[in-house]
Amino acid sequence: MDHSDIAIDDFVNEYETFPIMETSGTSKCDYCMNVAEYVLKLPADHNIADAGNQNRSNDQGEID
Repeated sequence: MDHSDIAIDDFVNEYETFPIMETSGTSKCDYCMNVAEYVLKLPADHNIADAGNQNRSNDQGEID
C-alpha cells in the first residue's frame, strides 16, 4: 500500500484508463521490490494501443 497512489497515477498516465486492482499472491512491488499486496491490471475491454504507448508489453504492475 506504500506505493499505491503513485502506482495508480503512473498506470493512468500510461494507459489512460483506471486499473483493476486484484490481491497479489507472490508478486513483488515494482517500486521497492517488497512483497506486493495488489496487482494492477488493464480492464479486459481496454486495448493497449489506445493509450498511445505500444512499447510496454506488460499489462500489469505490482504494488505493496
